[in-house]
Amino acid sequence: MTSSFPNDRRARSRGTHETEVRVGAFPRELERAYARRMKELGRVLTSDEGEVLEAELFQSWVSAGRHDELIRRMHAVHDREGGREEIIVLGHALQAAGDVERIDTLFLGLIDRRARAFWANWPLAESGHPGHMAGCARQAASTLEVYLEYYVRLAGLGLDDRKERVRREMLAFQARDRNGAKRARSAP
Repeated sequence: MTSSFPNDRRARSRGTHETEVRVGAFPRELERAYARRMKELGRVLTSDEGEVLEAELFQSWVSAGRHDELIRRMHAVHDREGGREEIIVLGHALQAAGDVERIDTLFLGLIDRRARAFWANWPLAESGHPGHMAGCARQAASTLEVYLEYYVRLAGLGLDDRKERVRREMLAFQARDRNGAKRARSAP
């Protein structure tokens, strides 16, 4: 069973029950907010209005400090791509709070998931399969965007040694050196 409102991208790709278990109350609150707004307007929301509503709810959760729930949601919904604005907003809030542990959880979780998706497709891309080549290009770009945001958050906290490790890991990933990325992460 999937969600009945059109802007829930996550519900279109996964069953609602499985996703609710993984991402908590956000989808239920979004559906209620969606229903309230439609009642107020007396019509179905446009996709742009739905996106604004979702962004407002996300921001309200950030402001309320519901960071752990949002991190779980980000990992479940944006595990392979997307969510750039939400990643930036949540990362900025965690940086402002000086919450290095949650910054690590958010960004390393997303990097690991996206890099794993990339490496799963890489052998076929490397062999010249056009669809996998295009998919890997998107996955690599998406992974590097998360690396960049992580780097920026660490820089903003003055964690220069950790920032440098992330930069080395990014370089290894960009060079398609899987072992070099692992070594960079575990280096002192």
